[in-house]
Amino acid sequence: MKKILSFVICLLLGLACSPEKYRTVKPETLKKYSWPNDKRQIEITIIRSFILDKDCNNNGNREFADAFLTKVNGTNDTILLLSVCKKTFDFLKPKYKGSLWLVVDSSKIELKYPKEIVTNIDELLDINRYKILNAEINNLKD
Repeated sequence: MKKILSFVICLLLGLACSPEKYRTVKPETLKKYSWPNDKRQIEITIIRSFILDKDCNNNGNREFADAFLTKVNGTNDTILLLSVCKKTFDFLKPKYKGSLWLVVDSSKIELKYPKEIVTNIDELLDINRYKILNAEINNLKD
C-alpha cells in the first residue's frame, strides 16, 4: 500500500511540475482581422482561453501573450484575439464567476505586432484558420 501511495504522490508531483508547452506565433504569417469601419466597439464571446499570464520581455521582437479564441457577436466571425503584454484581468480567467459583457474598443487595438509571440495555444488548434487581432478585452459589467 505504501508503494502505491508513493507512486501516486510521485506521479502527481511529476505532472504538477511538468514544463508548460509554449507555442511561438509569427504574426506576419497570419491574416489580420479587419476592424469594421462603422464600429467603435465590438462585442465578443470567448470560446476558448489560452492564458499564459507572464511578464513581457519588452524587447519588441519576442513577447508573451494571452490568447483568446473568440466569436464576434452579431457577425459570428471567429477571431484569435492576442493580448500581447497586457495584464490578465480576473474576468478573463476561467474561474471567474461574475457577470460578463466583453467588448473590444477600437482605441485598445495595437497595430504593431512583435516578430514572435509566445503563447500556450494548443498545438492542435489550426491558427491559420483565424484572423488575428492584438487588443485588450474589457468587461462592461465589471
